[in-house]
Amino acid sequence: SRDCLDGTEEKQALIQWQGLHTDQLRLVLQNCCGVSPMDMRNAKDLLTRCLMPNPAERPSSMAEVISMPFLTTSAEYEWTPLMRNSIRVLFSDPLVWEDINGGLHPIERLNFLRERKLLVDSLKKSQKNIDLSFDPATDTRLQELAAARCGCLHFSGHGNPGYLLFENGFGGAHFLDVDGLLKLLKPFSEPFRFVFVSACHSEHIGQAFISTGVRHVVCAEHESRVLDDAAADFIRTFYSALAAGRTVKVAFLSAKGTISVTYGEGESGKFLLLPTDVEHDVSVLDADSLQWHEDVKVGRPFPAPPVNFSGKEIIMHGIISAILTEKRLVTLVGENIIDRSRLISAVCHYIRDRLNTALNVDDLFFVRRETTKGSHLDGSLLFPFHKQLAAEGKAENSSKRNLSDGICEALNGLKVLIVFDGVDELESAMRVFLENLFAVTESVRVLLSSGQPTNLSSFAATEAV
Repeated sequence: SRDCLDGTEEKQALIQWQGLHTDQLRLVLQNCCGVSPMDMRNAKDLLTRCLMPNPAERPSSMAEVISMPFLTTSAEYEWTPLMRNSIRVLFSDPLVWEDINGGLHPIERLNFLRERKLLVDSLKKSQKNIDLSFDPATDTRLQELAAARCGCLHFSGHGNPGYLLFENGFGGAHFLDVDGLLKLLKPFSEPFRFVFVSACHSEHIGQAFISTGVRHVVCAEHESRVLDDAAADFIRTFYSALAAGRTVKVAFLSAKGTISVTYGEGESGKFLLLPTDVEHDVSVLDADSLQWHEDVKVGRPFPAPPVNFSGKEIIMHGIISAILTEKRLVTLVGENIIDRSRLISAVCHYIRDRLNTALNVDDLFFVRRETTKGSHLDGSLLFPFHKQLAAEGKAENSSKRNLSDGICEALNGLKVLIVFDGVDELESAMRVFLENLFAVTESVRVLLSSGQPTNLSSFAATEAV
C-alpha cells in the first residue's frame, strides 16, 4: 500500500529521520507510572520498526506488530497472583573472604534472625496471603528466582560501593559486582517487580537492578552506611505498609518518616527509591486476606544456636567447606566438651539454613550423646539416631534387627549429613560403624566431635580432622 504523507516536507523529514532516541522517548514516557528502562527499549524498538523510512523494512502485518515485546500479552509475560504476591529473601552471611594469596579473613556476622523476624511479623500482622521464603544468596539461587519470577526480592547482607557480598555455597564470600549482576539477570525480562537491597552502599547495585527491567528499587546511598537499628525500623514500617496494599511510594515515605523522627533527617536521607524520575504510585502486593495460624510442629532433635558466639568464622569455614565438598568424614577434636558442642551447634545451624542450595547434602540429622543410655555406642548414639529414622518412616522400628545394619540400609541412596556430638572414648566402635556405613552408602557424610580422631581410613572415606 502507498504512504499517506501530506506534502513534500513531511515526506522529506521522514526520509531524513535518523531514528528515535532514548532521551526523546523518556520525555514522552517520564510521566507514565511504572515505566521501566525495558519498557522504553521495547517502545523504541516498536516505533523504530513501524516508522522506518523504507516501507519494506516495516512490519508487514498487524500480527507482526502485536507480536513485538512492547505489545506482548502472552502468559509468558503476565504476572499471576502467586507471582505478584511473593517475597523472596536472599540472605548472605559468608564466614570468610579469600585474598589473592589464598589467605582467609573473617567477616563480621550480621543479625539475620532479627531481620527475618521483622519480615515475618510484618506479614502476619497484615493478615494477607503473601508467600514468604528465605534462601542463601548465591548466583544460582538468584537466577532461579529470576526465572520463576517473583513480585518482590529482598536481599540482606553486606554491601560495598560497587558490589554485594554473596555466598559461594561453602561458607566463603563471593563478590558480585554490577557487571556480574547484569550478566546473571540479562536473559530475563522484568525478573522482579520490586527489589529491596538491605545493604550499605548499595545505590550502584540498585541502579543495576533498574537496568535489568525492575521497576522499583529501595537501596542505600552509594557513600552511606546505615545504622542497624534504623534499617530494622525502616524494614518494619515499609513492609507493613506494602503488605497492606499501599503503593511503593507511600510505603517508602512512611518508612522514611519513621526514621526521620527517630534518627534524624540525615539518617532517613540515606534510603533511596529508584528510579528517581518515576512516581512509584503502584501497589506491588495485592493479596487477599488470610487468617494466619501458628503451626506447632514437633521436629527432630536439634541443638539450640549458641549465644554470644563469635571469633570462630575461620574454623567454621574449614569444617563446612570440607564436609560440603570432598570429605565424607570430618572430626572436630578438642578437650573442652562445651566449646566443641557450641561450635558443632553453630555449624549445624549454618548448614541447615542452606540445605535447599547445598549440592551434596539434602538433609541433616543431629545426635547428641545420651550419657544416661550407657557407655556403649549402640545405646548412647546409634539407638537415638535409629529412633529418629524410625519416627520418620525411614527405618523399621524393630528391636530384632542390628542397629548398625538397620541404619545403613535406611540411609542407602540418601544424601544426608549425620552429626554425632560427643564420641569421646567410643572412637574404636564408631570407626567400625563408619566403615560399614561408608561401604554400604555412597552419599552419606558424617561430622563428629570427640576428644581424639577415629583414625578411619578406607577405600570409601578418609577422616579429616
